[in-house]
Amino acid sequence: GRVARQQKKRLRRCGCTASGAADGDHARPPLVIDLRDAQAFAREHLEGAACIPLEQLEERLYELPPPFETTPPLHLVAAGSAQLRRARELLERKGWRVGAGATWAEGGATWTDPAPTWPRPAA
Repeated sequence: GRVARQQKKRLRRCGCTASGAADGDHARPPLVIDLRDAQAFAREHLEGAACIPLEQLEERLYELPPPFETTPPLHLVAAGSAQLRRARELLERKGWRVGAGATWAEGGATWTDPAPTWPRPAA
């Protein structure tokens, strides 16, 4: 609907897509949030990841699927473990479930939790 289109439009502003963030459609792959800055995201990112830099996360929570019990967990990619921890704490405090986390170094993500099987680097 209208809200999903607005969410996708906002996310495209930083050069990303939001698979999994539309109107409770949980048949899509889980949402991966890339917390790195837009420049790092533009260089390399996981396919389907949403670019929401950590500094903007709290003010952009409205772009995420609502934190219902049936909402799949959010998976996080960050520049380091401190970013992952801050984002996880914020999201969980606001009611979201957080799944796997990964830190990104040149060439790809290193998952700190059991790695999801779907994301791959975008071409």
